[in-house]
Amino acid sequence: MKQGGGILILIFLFSGFFCFQIAQAEEKININTANLEILDTLPGIGEVKAQAIIDYRELNGLFQNIEDIMFVSGIGEITFENIKSLIMVDSEQEDEEDENEEQEGQEETLEEFCGDNIINNSEECDDGNNISGDGCDANCILEIQDVFDEIIDDESSDAEAMEDRDDEAEELEYNLGDIVINEFVSDPEDGEEEWIELYNNTNSKINLNNWRIEDGSKARTIIQGEINKYFIINKPKGNLNNKGDIIKLYFHNKLIDQVFYGNFNDEESRLKIPQDPLSLARKINGHNTFNNKEDFALTKIKTKSASNIIKTDNDEENEISEEEKENYDYSKKVIISEFLPNPIGADNENEFIEICNLDKKQINLESWAISDATDKKYFIKDSIVRPDKCLVFYRSETKIALNNTGDTLKLYEPLKDKYSKIIKYEKALEGWTYSNTDYVIDAKKYNQKWFWTEKNTPGERNEIKEINHSPIVDFNFPENIKVGAPILFDSSDTVDEDEDDLKFFWDFGDGIKNTLSNPEHTFLFPGIYEVVLKVDDGHTKIKKTKTINLRSDIIVLSSELNNLSLDVNPQIKINEIFPNPLGEDAEGEWIELFNENEFSVNLKDWKIDDLEEGGSKAFVIDKNIEIASENYIFITRAESNIVLNNTYDHVNIYNPSGTLIDSVFYEKTYEGESYARGKNNKWFWTKTPSPKKENIISLSGSSEILDLDQKVFSSLSLKNLEETEKNKYKPVKLKDIKLCESGDKVIATGTVAVLPGILGSQYFYIVGSPGVQIYNYKKDFPELRLGDVLEIKGEISDISGEKRIKTKTKEDMRLLKISEEPFPLKQECADLNDDLMGSLISVSGEVVERKGSNIYLDDGSDEMKIYIKRTTGIVAGDIDEGEEINVSGILSKTKTGLRLLPRSPDDIIYKDVETYEDEKINIIGEVSVSREWELQKRNKKQELLEHLLILAGTIIMILFILYFKERRKNLIFQS
Repeated sequence: MKQGGGILILIFLFSGFFCFQIAQAEEKININTANLEILDTLPGIGEVKAQAIIDYRELNGLFQNIEDIMFVSGIGEITFENIKSLIMVDSEQEDEEDENEEQEGQEETLEEFCGDNIINNSEECDDGNNISGDGCDANCILEIQDVFDEIIDDESSDAEAMEDRDDEAEELEYNLGDIVINEFVSDPEDGEEEWIELYNNTNSKINLNNWRIEDGSKARTIIQGEINKYFIINKPKGNLNNKGDIIKLYFHNKLIDQVFYGNFNDEESRLKIPQDPLSLARKINGHNTFNNKEDFALTKIKTKSASNIIKTDNDEENEISEEEKENYDYSKKVIISEFLPNPIGADNENEFIEICNLDKKQINLESWAISDATDKKYFIKDSIVRPDKCLVFYRSETKIALNNTGDTLKLYEPLKDKYSKIIKYEKALEGWTYSNTDYVIDAKKYNQKWFWTEKNTPGERNEIKEINHSPIVDFNFPENIKVGAPILFDSSDTVDEDEDDLKFFWDFGDGIKNTLSNPEHTFLFPGIYEVVLKVDDGHTKIKKTKTINLRSDIIVLSSELNNLSLDVNPQIKINEIFPNPLGEDAEGEWIELFNENEFSVNLKDWKIDDLEEGGSKAFVIDKNIEIASENYIFITRAESNIVLNNTYDHVNIYNPSGTLIDSVFYEKTYEGESYARGKNNKWFWTKTPSPKKENIISLSGSSEILDLDQKVFSSLSLKNLEETEKNKYKPVKLKDIKLCESGDKVIATGTVAVLPGILGSQYFYIVGSPGVQIYNYKKDFPELRLGDVLEIKGEISDISGEKRIKTKTKEDMRLLKISEEPFPLKQECADLNDDLMGSLISVSGEVVERKGSNIYLDDGSDEMKIYIKRTTGIVAGDIDEGEEINVSGILSKTKTGLRLLPRSPDDIIYKDVETYEDEKINIIGEVSVSREWELQKRNKKQELLEHLLILAGTIIMILFILYFKERRKNLIFQS
């Protein structure tokens, strides 16, 4: 029994030991103290990122909270989500009461120590390290050099977020002063709160996600959002001290702007304290001399997200004194007289602004300023302008870029925030200046202040010369035109440089005239016609003439028609078709032809066909069949064997020489209704089929009318029906999508290879040969599965060189059948080109570089960029340089070139380097005995836990077996 009890004690001891080891394995890792080996055990970190954490810690001091780890290069939100429950910083170990007690008594109990992140009695600063050159030196004394020399460049820890948001893999870069601290309140009134206003000095919207604000205590406020001109940060973390503080703005770890006030800087340049109810604001929005005292002033008018207004109770402090005025020249006779926003050639070299002096005295323009709508000012330096003379300032000097689409120009007198002159303009014509008639050669004849003129006169009196440019006239019409068929005459190639209102006058040469810009006309008889288009721009009339020959080819129909004029080309029309009869289609389908000639026609050797490529076999009339003048012939499906589809189809008729004489196309059918030609040669679905008779167009009750009732047919007018003819969709194969033009309306078929929401919320891909993106702005998609075969109806558009089909609603995406998921096509990197865009492909190779969400793969033939989207669930940070991987995905294109877009973690297959001796790689989808390819990377911490549990379980089981054996032995001995 004693021996058995000893074994039990051993079981409990071993159990306790392994529980302790497991608990130790689950204990959170302190990222402020952990070494490289411990950090390496975190999932998704690895040796490279572990070293980056240590490097960041040494350079920037200890992490204040676990979220700060996302400032480390290569660690984004996804990696952080995977490790946040496994990491901690020092403060999380302390009890809140103990921490408060320590803070209350730290001034009395702690020794002064430079580098402990606490400003003690004899220290001016303490940034948590003993590094000089970062604003606080090794002795915790403020460094007095230019504060902006402390900029620290760092790789962006948020490259993944920025690249994913842009859908491009290019990381943005910002510089000192691009965004400035524009106004702030540090001592708010009762009921209000502290706030900081930022101002954007660039001309572009900027994504501020993961930018940050820091105060003197190192409290960090992480910014989220976008800035056009203004951005407000309410209740920043920490406190803006009433007696003085510093506010810093960082783009990642790069200092962009900072402001000192109160007792936080040297006496000479520090700002006054903005006590309640004042704020500190820049005198001019965004204006930055990099000297806080020159740029800022106290104001009692707070202007959140608006232009700053500098005003205090003692307004005299902000008025321009007479003594100050004596240093500058003022005059209401200084004007902006001319400027050129859109020069011929390079805008950045030839744009200019002309300022003239209409006063009787000479004026020094020192400290006068000009700005555009951005309020970014150019201050003029010591420039004398004599009476009735002008000075010209070019863009290369002012850095003011005047927009070609419209802008505002302002002129400021010295020391004044309110402009003295303002000019607004809209679209600027290339090479034309906007000129002020106050400084024109003959001012009396103009009753208007400003004119656009083609005559540029920098430095001289303006000359208003409105030169008219005659319109360039051209028009087009289809190549294959027929007598009796409507022809669209398109004048859209007619252009007028002056953008004058144009008037159109058409003469078709057959006695008919028209004044529409794009008229439709029908020639009733063969012949040669001269079509004349005259265009009037209000100044001149220009005409263009083109000749149309409607004389047909010579065709001999049969020996019986030898007496027929050789100039005649018989016109046989398809008059009515019945593709979807009630009951069996095979018994009821028919095609009706009509002879509109004044003579009989023998139809021997004429041919009827449906689709030009594929479809039914053509029906050739192999016997003499005469169709009398203005009479009909009726051909059944049993005779022709032509099957008319109930979806879209064509019917074509060819003469014996193979010339297409007539054709009709339809998109859909209505059971029991025929498709019939009306008297205006337009086609309609009618509920009254009329074989061998004049067509009866019965719109009342037509299914087509009911289909379009709300959208198109507000009234049953033929005009509206004609409009629907212009919206026909044509079938196209996926391989021919690249040949389509933007705006083409097509129908295509393919298999779903990636679902909406994976690569983008507004699109998915179908593949076949090759594939294409299917786009819907409203995200209106049907329920889809990988492998669904769809018929897509939409309009071709182009995005960054990649064709896509735009759809309107989910009804444009019709399920044809359910099939297997498409299999990726194996390719070499060197073979990837534009012809494969939209394809589902796979490539294998070595990861030669990883930058944010971009993985660069080299298979020996060439290098390929792999772009990882967050929505796929793939962690780009888990893919290390030097690894061998196989990647499947959609081949896409951006402005920077081709890239491969994997769809899910299953599209990334890793090759185990340790067993890479065997080069026989199994095909994706097969079971690999050698486990050479791995779908998931190893998690070292998870493996450690599993090994501990297995070992603990095994030892405990052995001890229990020994215990029961010993007990049984004792029982047998006792008995």
